[in-house]
Amino acid sequence: MQGAWNKDHGKADIYIDGELDRTIDCYYWLANQEGYPFAYLYHNVTLPEGDHELRLVVTGDKNEKATDSKITINGAIVYEKK
Repeated sequence: MQGAWNKDHGKADIYIDGELDRTIDCYYWLANQEGYPFAYLYHNVTLPEGDHELRLVVTGDKNEKATDSKITINGAIVYEKK
């Protein structure tokens, strides 16, 4: 999943097939530089072959340094095993 890291971004839970896989933190601020507008926020290369459901839930939680709890998603890439 692609999206943004930035100083005003927060956390989201990622569910695969109804089960929590992990929580992502999209906060980024280093040396007064804006974050990355096209960062890789999440990946999972261990899923068995077949159909899967991915669900992203914005928690409203944030890193203590973050100014907000936004989440930006720009796209997703799905690979097929050949």
